Amino acid sequence: MLFRSVEVAAGPTGNAERMKQLHVLRFDAANDHGRQVIESLPEAWRPKVIAVNGQEGFSAMTVVRALRQGAVVAMLGDRMVDDRTVEVRFLGAPCRFPAGPWMLAALARVPVIVVGNFKEDADTYRVIASPPIQCRFDRSRSRDAQVTEWAQAFADRLEEMVRRYPDQYYNFHDLWRAQAPVGSRE
Repeated sequence: MLFRSVEVAAGPTGNAERMKQLHVLRFDAANDHGRQVIESLPEAWRPKVIAVNGQEGFSAMTVVRALRQGAVVAMLGDRMVDDRTVEVRFLGAPCRFPAGPWMLAALARVPVIVVGNFKEDADTYRVIASPPIQCRFDRSRSRDAQVTEWAQAFADRLEEMVRRYPDQYYNFHDLWRAQAPVGSRE
């Protein structure tokens, strides 16, 4: 799909009501540029922010509750917020990705869709959405193995997007370090 702006993507396609159910999981800081961007959006388009750096465990419960109520929760699947990670292959090498998004999706029993927004030319963007990754625990299998499987599916889809748009992927953390970064700000 090609869109020229958020309003074009959401409004005419009948998604304005759905935009009201959008939550963004992110670090929240008073002078953060991302926060300023979100606050500058018209209220009808402004997502609800769930702060990762809020009370211990509270953000996870808030995410699961929102998902169970039918909301869409946007989060970065390649950014660590704690030491709960899994090893996957990404861009040809083993690296660490967070386990949290997959645990939350499985607890809420919702699929995960990998979405990328890429600039095609001066005023046109391409939005790419993957088929859903189904995240439901199977009691006959190891939870760790299942979380790793889902994270690998995400890494594979992200890698496809990065290879297609290599100049538009920004991750300022060393995913390939043996020790996962803790408390990153993305």
